[in-house]
Amino acid sequence: MTSSASSNPFELVARALGCKVGEVTIDWGLNRNEHWDSFGHATVVLALEENYGEGIYEFISDGHIELLDMRKIVEIHDVLKRGKNE
Repeated sequence: MTSSASSNPFELVARALGCKVGEVTIDWGLNRNEHWDSFGHATVVLALEENYGEGIYEFISDGHIELLDMRKIVEIHDVLKRGKNE
């Protein structure tokens, strides 16, 4: 994670989608609500890349980043955070 990395993936996604942190739940994901459409998804992916840096590329599968929902984003956040603390 970069030095200015968010310690909360929910805050990061909320900022990227322009909504309140309290609105973002673990069940949010691509096309599951009005905020996270295809354009919102591009914004989320860019925010994650900016926040986590090159560490995010560990999670690219066949050229696609598997970041379609909050569960996966929280999982990736935890893996990257654990790696930073080791």
